[in-house]
Amino acid sequence: MNKVDRIETILERLQSEPLETVRAREQCAFAEFAGQNKEHLILHGAGPLGRLVLAGLEQVGLRPIAFTDNNEQLWHKRIAGVPVLPPSVASDHYRDSACFVVTIYNGSQARRQLRGLGCRNVAPFAALYWNYPEVFTPMFGIDLPHKLPAFVNEIRECHHILADEQSREELIGQIEWRYTMDFKSLPAPLDPEGTYFPLDLVSPLEDEVFVDCGSFEGDTIPSFTSHWKSRFRHIFALEPDLQNRKILEA
Repeated sequence: MNKVDRIETILERLQSEPLETVRAREQCAFAEFAGQNKEHLILHGAGPLGRLVLAGLEQVGLRPIAFTDNNEQLWHKRIAGVPVLPPSVASDHYRDSACFVVTIYNGSQARRQLRGLGCRNVAPFAALYWNYPEVFTPMFGIDLPHKLPAFVNEIRECHHILADEQSREELIGQIEWRYTMDFKSLPAPLDPEGTYFPLDLVSPLEDEVFVDCGSFEGDTIPSFTSHWKSRFRHIFALEPDLQNRKILEA
Protein backbone atom coordinates (compact mmCIF):
# COMPACT_ATOMS: atom_id res chain seq x y z
CA MET A 1 0.00 0.00 0.00
CA ASN A 2 1.53 3.34 -0.99
CA LYS A 3 1.46 6.39 1.28
CA VAL A 4 -1.49 8.04 -0.48
CA ASP A 5 -3.57 4.87 -0.20
CA ARG A 6 -2.60 4.48 3.46
CA ILE A 7 -3.57 8.01 4.47
CA GLU A 8 -6.87 7.67 2.60
CA THR A 9 -7.55 4.35 4.37
CA ILE A 10 -6.99 6.01 7.73
CA LEU A 11 -9.15 9.01 6.85
CA GLU A 12 -11.92 6.74 5.62
CA ARG A 13 -11.86 4.94 8.97
CA LEU A 14 -12.06 8.27 10.81
CA GLN A 15 -15.18 9.14 8.84
CA SER A 16 -16.89 5.75 8.93
CA GLU A 17 -16.22 4.30 12.38
CA PRO A 18 -19.28 4.67 14.64
CA LEU A 19 -18.91 7.36 17.28
CA GLU A 20 -19.89 4.97 20.06
CA THR A 21 -17.04 2.63 19.05
CA VAL A 22 -14.49 5.43 19.20
CA ARG A 23 -15.78 6.68 22.55
CA ALA A 24 -15.62 3.16 23.96
CA ARG A 25 -11.97 2.96 22.92
CA GLU A 26 -11.28 6.29 24.64
CA GLN A 27 -12.86 5.11 27.85
CA CYS A 28 -11.25 1.66 27.93
CA ALA A 29 -7.73 2.45 26.71
CA PHE A 30 -6.14 3.22 30.06
CA ALA A 31 -7.80 0.28 31.79
CA GLU A 32 -6.37 -2.04 29.13
CA PHE A 33 -2.87 -0.82 29.96
CA ALA A 34 -3.38 -0.58 33.73
CA GLY A 35 -5.43 -3.69 34.45
CA GLN A 36 -6.48 -3.79 38.09
CA ASN A 37 -4.00 -1.04 38.98
CA LYS A 38 -5.62 1.97 37.31
CA GLU A 39 -5.79 3.84 40.62
CA HIS A 40 -2.39 2.66 41.89
CA LEU A 41 0.07 4.68 39.83
CA ILE A 42 3.78 5.29 39.67
CA LEU A 43 4.93 8.06 37.34
CA HIS A 44 8.09 7.15 35.45
CA GLY A 45 9.69 10.49 34.65
CA ALA A 46 9.94 13.20 37.30
CA GLY A 47 10.60 16.06 34.89
CA PRO A 48 8.21 18.80 33.75
CA LEU A 49 5.70 16.40 32.16
CA GLY A 50 5.64 14.17 35.22
CA ARG A 51 4.97 17.15 37.45
CA LEU A 52 2.14 18.33 35.20
CA VAL A 53 0.60 14.87 35.35
CA LEU A 54 0.94 14.87 39.14
CA ALA A 55 -0.89 18.21 39.34
CA GLY A 56 -3.66 16.92 37.06
CA LEU A 57 -4.11 13.72 39.05
CA GLU A 58 -4.43 15.71 42.24
CA GLN A 59 -7.33 17.59 40.63
CA VAL A 60 -9.23 14.32 40.27
CA GLY A 61 -8.31 13.21 43.80
CA LEU A 62 -5.73 10.63 42.79
CA ARG A 63 -2.23 10.72 44.28
CA PRO A 64 0.52 8.57 42.80
CA ILE A 65 2.42 6.15 45.01
CA ALA A 66 5.75 7.51 43.79
CA PHE A 67 7.82 8.85 40.96
CA THR A 68 10.60 6.83 39.45
CA ASP A 69 13.37 8.32 37.35
CA ASN A 70 16.73 7.39 35.85
CA ASN A 71 18.30 10.58 37.22
CA GLU A 72 20.21 9.44 40.30
CA GLN A 73 20.27 12.98 41.68
CA LEU A 74 16.50 12.80 42.20
CA TRP A 75 16.46 9.46 44.01
CA HIS A 76 15.00 9.42 47.53
CA LYS A 77 13.95 13.06 47.26
CA ARG A 78 10.34 14.27 47.15
CA ILE A 79 8.47 16.27 44.54
CA ALA A 80 5.34 17.91 45.95
CA GLY A 81 5.50 15.32 48.72
CA VAL A 82 5.75 12.33 46.36
CA PRO A 83 8.92 10.22 46.78
CA VAL A 84 11.25 9.57 43.84
CA LEU A 85 12.50 5.97 43.67
CA PRO A 86 15.16 4.32 41.54
CA PRO A 87 13.49 2.25 38.79
CA SER A 88 14.92 -0.99 40.19
CA VAL A 89 13.49 -0.26 43.64
CA ALA A 90 10.10 0.77 42.28
CA SER A 91 9.87 -2.35 40.13
CA ASP A 92 10.95 -4.63 43.00
CA HIS A 93 8.20 -3.29 45.24
CA TYR A 94 5.38 -2.51 42.78
CA ARG A 95 5.88 -4.49 39.55
CA ASP A 96 2.57 -6.33 40.08
CA SER A 97 0.66 -3.89 42.28
CA ALA A 98 0.96 -0.57 40.37
CA CYS A 99 0.63 0.79 36.87
CA PHE A 100 3.79 2.56 35.73
CA VAL A 101 2.70 5.60 33.69
CA VAL A 102 5.50 6.79 31.42
CA THR A 103 5.57 10.57 31.76
CA ILE A 104 8.26 11.12 29.13
CA TYR A 105 7.44 12.64 25.74
CA ASN A 106 9.27 9.97 23.74
CA GLY A 107 8.58 7.03 26.00
CA SER A 108 9.45 4.03 23.83
CA GLN A 109 12.78 3.35 25.52
CA ALA A 110 11.27 3.89 28.98
CA ARG A 111 8.48 1.39 28.26
CA ARG A 112 11.06 -1.20 27.21
CA GLN A 113 13.08 -0.50 30.35
CA LEU A 114 10.09 -0.99 32.66
CA ARG A 115 8.98 -4.17 30.94
CA GLY A 116 12.56 -5.43 31.17
CA LEU A 117 12.35 -4.84 34.93
CA GLY A 118 9.26 -7.04 35.06
CA CYS A 119 6.59 -4.35 35.47
CA ARG A 120 3.29 -5.92 34.48
CA ASN A 121 1.29 -2.77 33.73
CA VAL A 122 2.99 0.01 31.77
CA ALA A 123 0.94 2.84 30.26
CA PRO A 124 1.71 5.91 28.13
CA PHE A 125 0.72 9.27 29.56
CA ALA A 126 -1.58 9.79 26.54
CA ALA A 127 -3.84 6.93 27.66
CA LEU A 128 -4.09 8.55 31.08
CA TYR A 129 -5.08 11.79 29.32
CA TRP A 130 -7.93 9.96 27.59
CA ASN A 131 -9.05 8.60 30.96
CA TYR A 132 -9.28 12.07 32.53
CA PRO A 133 -10.01 14.35 29.55
CA GLU A 134 -11.61 17.04 31.69
CA VAL A 135 -8.19 17.68 33.27
CA PHE A 136 -5.66 16.75 30.60
CA THR A 137 -7.10 17.47 27.16
CA PRO A 138 -6.29 19.13 24.93
CA MET A 139 -2.65 19.28 25.97
CA PHE A 140 0.66 18.63 24.17
CA GLY A 141 -1.17 17.67 21.00
CA ILE A 142 -3.16 14.96 22.77
CA ASP A 143 -6.94 15.08 22.50
CA LEU A 144 -9.80 12.60 22.35
CA PRO A 145 -9.88 10.58 19.11
CA HIS A 146 -13.58 11.12 18.46
CA LYS A 147 -12.67 14.75 17.60
CA LEU A 148 -10.29 13.79 14.76
CA PRO A 149 -12.93 13.26 12.02
CA ALA A 150 -13.69 17.00 12.08
CA PHE A 151 -10.17 17.59 10.70
CA VAL A 152 -10.10 15.10 7.84
CA ASN A 153 -9.72 17.79 5.18
CA GLU A 154 -6.91 19.51 7.07
CA ILE A 155 -5.07 16.19 7.58
CA ARG A 156 -5.37 15.37 3.88
CA GLU A 157 -4.08 18.81 2.91
CA CYS A 158 -1.17 18.53 5.34
CA HIS A 159 -0.22 15.16 3.85
CA HIS A 160 -0.39 16.66 0.36
CA ILE A 161 1.94 19.58 1.05
CA LEU A 162 4.64 17.54 2.83
CA ALA A 163 7.55 17.20 0.41
CA ASP A 164 9.37 14.10 1.68
CA GLU A 165 8.29 10.54 2.42
CA GLN A 166 9.76 10.55 5.92
CA SER A 167 7.54 13.45 6.95
CA ARG A 168 4.49 11.85 5.38
CA GLU A 169 5.24 8.59 7.15
CA GLU A 170 5.51 10.45 10.45
CA LEU A 171 2.18 12.22 9.88
CA ILE A 172 0.42 8.97 9.03
CA GLY A 173 1.85 7.25 12.10
CA GLN A 174 0.95 10.11 14.42
CA ILE A 175 -2.64 10.27 13.18
CA GLU A 176 -3.10 6.52 13.48
CA TRP A 177 -1.54 6.41 16.95
CA ARG A 178 -3.59 9.35 18.22
CA TYR A 179 -6.71 7.59 16.97
CA THR A 180 -6.00 4.05 18.18
CA MET A 181 -3.24 4.32 20.86
CA ASP A 182 -1.44 1.53 18.97
CA PHE A 183 2.29 2.23 19.23
CA LYS A 184 3.06 -0.11 16.35
CA SER A 185 1.68 2.64 14.11
CA LEU A 186 4.54 4.99 14.96
CA PRO A 187 7.73 5.08 12.89
CA ALA A 188 10.97 4.39 14.72
CA PRO A 189 12.27 7.53 16.46
CA LEU A 190 15.06 9.43 14.79
CA ASP A 191 18.57 9.39 16.19
CA PRO A 192 18.52 12.28 18.70
CA GLU A 193 22.09 13.20 17.75
CA GLY A 194 20.84 14.47 14.41
CA THR A 195 17.40 15.74 15.33
CA TYR A 196 18.23 19.33 16.25
CA PHE A 197 20.99 20.01 13.73
CA PRO A 198 20.13 18.58 10.30
CA LEU A 199 23.06 19.69 8.19
CA ASP A 200 20.97 19.69 5.03
CA LEU A 201 19.09 22.65 6.57
CA VAL A 202 21.76 24.46 8.57
CA SER A 203 25.40 25.14 7.67
CA PRO A 204 27.98 25.22 10.49
CA LEU A 205 29.79 28.56 10.80
CA GLU A 206 32.99 28.98 12.74
CA ASP A 207 31.76 32.25 14.28
CA GLU A 208 28.34 30.83 15.22
CA VAL A 209 26.60 31.98 18.40
CA PHE A 210 24.23 29.25 19.64
CA VAL A 211 21.44 30.29 22.02
CA ASP A 212 19.73 27.27 23.59
CA CYS A 213 16.44 28.61 25.01
CA GLY A 214 15.27 25.93 27.40
CA SER A 215 18.51 24.00 27.71
CA PHE A 216 17.11 21.35 30.11
CA GLU A 217 20.18 19.48 31.39
CA GLY A 218 22.38 20.56 28.48
CA ASP A 219 21.63 17.47 26.38
CA THR A 220 21.72 19.32 23.04
CA ILE A 221 25.07 21.02 23.66
CA PRO A 222 27.26 17.95 22.97
CA SER A 223 25.32 17.40 19.75
CA PHE A 224 25.86 21.02 18.72
CA THR A 225 29.59 20.93 19.43
CA SER A 226 29.92 17.63 17.59
CA HIS A 227 28.15 18.92 14.48
CA TRP A 228 30.17 22.16 14.56
CA LYS A 229 33.36 20.18 15.37
CA SER A 230 33.86 22.48 18.38
CA ARG A 231 34.43 25.50 16.12
CA PHE A 232 32.03 28.26 17.18
CA ARG A 233 32.14 31.60 18.99
CA HIS A 234 29.86 31.09 21.97
CA ILE A 235 27.02 29.08 23.51
CA PHE A 236 24.35 30.64 25.71
CA ALA A 237 22.37 27.99 27.59
CA LEU A 238 19.19 29.30 29.24
CA GLU A 239 17.29 27.11 31.70
CA PRO A 240 14.72 28.51 34.20
CA ASP A 241 14.03 25.24 36.10
CA LEU A 242 16.25 25.24 39.20
CA GLN A 243 16.81 21.48 39.35
CA ASN A 244 17.61 21.21 35.66
CA ARG A 245 19.93 24.20 35.89
CA LYS A 246 21.96 22.63 38.72
CA ILE A 247 22.60 19.61 36.48
CA LEU A 248 23.34 21.91 33.52
CA GLU A 249 25.85 23.92 35.54
CA ALA A 250 27.53 20.75 36.79
